[in-house]
Amino acid sequence: KPWYDIRSGPMYHYGATPWPMYIQLTCAGQISVRMVWENCAAVTTPNMWDALETTAEYYGDEINEWLAEYACWRWFTGNQADDEHYEYDESSLWTPGPYTFYYHVVSALPDTIDNGIYPPDTYGHHWIPVDVESYQGWITFDFDGRDYMSFQLGVIKTKDNGEDSYTWLVVTGTEQEYTLNVETVGWDDVVFVVQGMTDTSFDLLYDAIITYQTGIEEGETPQVVDLQPVANPISPGQSILVTLPESGWTTINVFDMTGRVVDTMFSGQLEAGEHSLVWSAENLSPGAYFLQLNGKGGIATRRVVLN
Repeated sequence: KPWYDIRSGPMYHYGATPWPMYIQLTCAGQISVRMVWENCAAVTTPNMWDALETTAEYYGDEINEWLAEYACWRWFTGNQADDEHYEYDESSLWTPGPYTFYYHVVSALPDTIDNGIYPPDTYGHHWIPVDVESYQGWITFDFDGRDYMSFQLGVIKTKDNGEDSYTWLVVTGTEQEYTLNVETVGWDDVVFVVQGMTDTSFDLLYDAIITYQTGIEEGETPQVVDLQPVANPISPGQSILVTLPESGWTTINVFDMTGRVVDTMFSGQLEAGEHSLVWSAENLSPGAYFLQLNGKGGIATRRVVLN
């Protein structure tokens, strides 16, 4: 139930156990999860949320950014983990996979969607998938959320070869109207994410119009994180080019084709801009791998072949 508040009560906690798995994989390993518990133990009263916020701040992030990434991370579970996209341990066991309401599955453009009968709770989200193989141009997502409420809008883009890209933006202000432009050339699917961020008992209502055009129109085009090998196939000791729209904690994990993390190429603070990072690929056998970049404001995955 991805539209539930992550703080929901009994039984939901079992369904939310990928949350610490996400923190471990995308932050700094088991030490980051341990840090949450240590921050909990610092006081005698229940303070899990404060502990999460403190840990995120230690790694140069905010809890809202973690939740935005988590909305993407949960997409690649169950039946979504069975294709060539990157996986993580146990991802395929979370069956049947990401739950999408039937009225949020977009088969043809233009289309109009809304929150439906189950609006997202605070920190909950909806996925809105669009098959864009027939729409190789620009998609415009005209969003209108409930006034005075905050939302995060995310965009997951995927290819059949396993490559993907994810970025998100915060929508705040008195009137929650926002126009988001998304380039679809070279991608097979786009998944919009609508995440409620205001801690409130009111319903986080919204609606959106999704249209297609061959040229870009007025609206926001999100900056995205990116990584590209200097060559593919690539040899040990060659570089990976990384682009970050914002400064912050950055992790590049290496997955084998079974979904196991076999190496962490980089983990630490990086400034905004372009970087060239050497991949030593020590103790890795020749073959195909996925490089996954988790940076401030987005995620990107590339399939590479190691010589």
